[in-house]
Amino acid sequence: MSGAGIDALRAEHETILLVMDRLEDAARSAADGQIPPELVRAALDFIHIYVDGSHHAKEEGALFVAMAENRLLARLADTLTLDHDEGRMLVAAIERALLEERPATGPVLGYAAFIQHHIRRENEMVFDAVEKGLSEPILAELDARFREIESEVLGSDVTTRLLTQLDAAYERDGR
Repeated sequence: MSGAGIDALRAEHETILLVMDRLEDAARSAADGQIPPELVRAALDFIHIYVDGSHHAKEEGALFVAMAENRLLARLADTLTLDHDEGRMLVAAIERALLEERPATGPVLGYAAFIQHHIRRENEMVFDAVEKGLSEPILAELDARFREIESEVLGSDVTTRLLTQLDAAYERDGR
């Protein structure tokens, strides 16, 4: 059994990983150890709006609620909620570095490694368990709820705008 909504979450993971790869590349190749603040700000906008505002909102506001009805899945949901909180703390460290005008390279690399591991765990373990553990009607409800959340948060062009801003900042950095 496969849910369209779960497939959409997997596709969003691919977008998130592409952004993290670019950010990680910028961090590793920063000549002076400092990622251009414009690129970091564009990445933070993406993280706040796309990752946390839409993707994590779908997971926390719909998926984890459905998972709570199944004992095994409920434990996974609890773990993932803690992961999301840890990710938010790592993002706060990036923001602090910018605010204090310190290099954000370390916090950026920490967040990128964290989110890559988190996504791998969701894709390889959690989503398969969800598709096996939840009924087809519940998966269909999740799909509908995910579309509602995405429409509320991202509308029709926010993702494109965020990715365009990131691309422009990345290119200005000489990538």
